[in-house]
Amino acid sequence: NVLMDCIQCENGYYVSDGNCLQCGEWCSLCNSLNQCLQCQLQYYLYNGSCLSKSDILNSHCTSVDPSGCTTCIPGYYISKGKCVSCEQITSNCILCSSEKNTCLKCAEDTILSDNTCVPYSTVAHCVSSIDNFCNKCSSWYKLTNDRMGCERRVLGWAVGVCIVCGVLFICIVLLILFVLYRYYEKRQIIIQYKRENGVFSLKHCDILLTPYPTLPTILSSTTLIEFPEGMELFKEYTKGFYIGNKGKELVELYFETEENDVRFQINFEPKNVVLEAGKCVFIKLNFQPKCSFSTQILFKTVVYENNVVNAKLDFKISTNTEETIFIDPKLIEIQSVMSGRYDVTSCKALYANTPVVVKDLGGFVLEGQDQKELDDPITVLDNFPNSPFLTKLIGKVLVGNRKWVVTEFAPLGTMQDFINKKSEMSQNLRLRVNLDIAKGLALLHSKGFLHLNIKPGNVMVMSTDLNEMVVAKLTDIGYHRNYKQFYNQKVVITKNPTYVAPEIICGQNYSTKSDVFAFGLTMFAISTLQNPYNSSEFEYPWKIAMFVCNGSRLNQPNEMPKQLFDTICNCWEHCAADRVCIDEVVLDLKKLQG
Repeated sequence: NVLMDCIQCENGYYVSDGNCLQCGEWCSLCNSLNQCLQCQLQYYLYNGSCLSKSDILNSHCTSVDPSGCTTCIPGYYISKGKCVSCEQITSNCILCSSEKNTCLKCAEDTILSDNTCVPYSTVAHCVSSIDNFCNKCSSWYKLTNDRMGCERRVLGWAVGVCIVCGVLFICIVLLILFVLYRYYEKRQIIIQYKRENGVFSLKHCDILLTPYPTLPTILSSTTLIEFPEGMELFKEYTKGFYIGNKGKELVELYFETEENDVRFQINFEPKNVVLEAGKCVFIKLNFQPKCSFSTQILFKTVVYENNVVNAKLDFKISTNTEETIFIDPKLIEIQSVMSGRYDVTSCKALYANTPVVVKDLGGFVLEGQDQKELDDPITVLDNFPNSPFLTKLIGKVLVGNRKWVVTEFAPLGTMQDFINKKSEMSQNLRLRVNLDIAKGLALLHSKGFLHLNIKPGNVMVMSTDLNEMVVAKLTDIGYHRNYKQFYNQKVVITKNPTYVAPEIICGQNYSTKSDVFAFGLTMFAISTLQNPYNSSEFEYPWKIAMFVCNGSRLNQPNEMPKQLFDTICNCWEHCAADRVCIDEVVLDLKKLQG
């Protein structure tokens, strides 16, 4: 149109300022000189320009179309119409896809992992690869499920072997430790045994040893062996001490006490020992107390060197026993003999500077029933430790050849002493003596005990003052021998049965009523201050026995009150069942006392 600008050109041309201009070389359709839209045959379009198909076929491309390369040789992919090497995606990639820009296959000896080709040698524990996967792992490892790597193999037998080996190793270690421990323990036991029972080296002594002051070559752990306080009697206690030789000469040690003390038994283990230089030994002291005492006992360690006594070293044992009835004989000082029979001797003595009576039974070996008869009076007095009307038991001595019973001492003597000396005593005092003795006998009978030998000689006069709580006490309680000598001896009798009940002489059992009979005659003697049977009428002991067993009794003295004589008569009834009990006698005497 000549009147207007061109708005559309034919193929091969493009509009420019209303005119049609020719497209670039080999371009069949364009919209500007540099922007081709379609190329001629044998050319293809690339970035707005036309390039020769023959050029691109020589650049790894196998087929082209007007838009560019459509297929590439392996190892390349199409990018903007050209073939680009797969190495641009990742090294060692030999097959890739342009659509996803991903590597599809890697070179040999590599593994395709996360769109990357990596040498299998860089994958932990992988030793070979095939088809871009790990093909084999090293020992103790296996392929993962995706074959991209290796993971630790869990082998049951291997685990079992490891466990067994571990257990065996631990067992061997424990066994070695146990053997070492047992060896150490055994060695310690041996050392300890030697410490306690044998000679051993000074270096193994775990106790501090100090030189003896007068002989420094002899070492000891102590010079005073202290036993525990309150030791029980007749129980063995063991203590000890270490003694050693740090000198250069061999020595022999011998242990001895100064005297044979019957209060205790002591043994040294060993009694003597030979010590070489640099050796020591543990000396055991086995100590058994036999009575109550508190003292320090001296013993000596005799040191021999070259068979010659080199020194005698002083050691001490400190002992303190429990307080018992078995008293220390060393605290008893016999002063005089008060009375004596073939079996028992009574002596006046001092015990810890206090006057006492000692009954010496040491002339006999006591066994069985005889020993029981000795223990019975002690048992009786043990049951009445604080009775005001019974003699107090101080203790007994049963060590060595001593068999002593120690009781309290009556400073005024016995009623028999008053009778023999014809001493003055008021009627009120005589009555009070009878009452105190009756109370003591009542106390015995209330506990089921018998006196067995009531007579004026066993009535201790403690005071002549009626204001005192007690003026008389019963003593010599529970000695069976006192009545056994008259038992069933109606005709053959050698001693006066003055205070013996007729049933005893006739061979019947002793009872509380036998004590009451003896107390009746004792009241008679105390009230008259005379022996009941005078020697002119009853010249022989058997006459007394016949007199009593026939039912005869002494007449009432003129000076004796009738009420008192009636009480005495109630006590010496011939039949034991007819006699009063001691409690009734106490009531009658209280009435008489007013």
